[in-house]
Amino acid sequence: MKLNELLERFSWRETFEALCQEPPEERSLHLVDARRLIGQQRKSQLAVLSRLMYSPLLEGDYETAKDSSEPRRTASRKLRKPDQASRLFLGSAAQAGKALRPFGPERLSELDRDDAALGRLLLILSVTLSSPKRRGEHAHEWGEIVRQGMESQASSPFGAVLTPMVFSAGFGAGRVEPSASSDLGGPLAVQLHEMTRAGYKLTRWTRSLLNAGAARLRRLRESPEESPDAVLMARLSALKRQGIDDQDIDLWIGLFRDDKEAVEAALDAGADVNVTIDAVLRRYRDRE
Repeated sequence: MKLNELLERFSWRETFEALCQEPPEERSLHLVDARRLIGQQRKSQLAVLSRLMYSPLLEGDYETAKDSSEPRRTASRKLRKPDQASRLFLGSAAQAGKALRPFGPERLSELDRDDAALGRLLLILSVTLSSPKRRGEHAHEWGEIVRQGMESQASSPFGAVLTPMVFSAGFGAGRVEPSASSDLGGPLAVQLHEMTRAGYKLTRWTRSLLNAGAARLRRLRESPEESPDAVLMARLSALKRQGIDDQDIDLWIGLFRDDKEAVEAALDAGADVNVTIDAVLRRYRDRE
């Protein structure tokens, strides 16, 4: 059909919208890509957490075997603090959400309920972590996303790690405490191939991780001026502006910004993986 024939039958606005509309085949292909990315993120959550839960190995983390004539070094892994691991994990999830930005929440809503809920969650994580000033305009979406997930028939609509974090955070749907079924100790032990000894050891750590992740999600819904993270970040940044060279400050700034490279650089420079932010700030009480 020619353009003049379209204009005879339809208004200019309707004709323009028809011409600009994306072909159904192309829209379907794009959504297939989005569904694949969301599915991969859901399936990989335990694997990603198993990589992020341990800090990078430093020179002092190796032990030379005494029962061998040849120098042999055995790596000794250090478990991160649950709060640090939860920050890095949510930052990794936000990276997946960044790839979904071209779709927007409307397009993602065309997927089935589970994929739409997780896709929207990854998307809002990407926006609120990278643009704190935009948290207020997206605050209403958290409750919608949680309700969408709770209406699902799947036991873990947001994935093995994000589901207990999100449901614990609540967001207007009623705060739900992580239950025994949401404990990640056993599944993580299987992922780490340490089923015989690691499951029980990781139980308390994973519960702390889920609580820390839920608290982090609740803070992401707040406006930046209301967020405790913003206050702590401002104090750390003020110390840096005074010329204080402290790798522990660099470590915590990297954690607040979910900057994995900055965190690893601070650790390589000698930052203490076990230091708390309160301990760091107490060092410089007379400088604030």
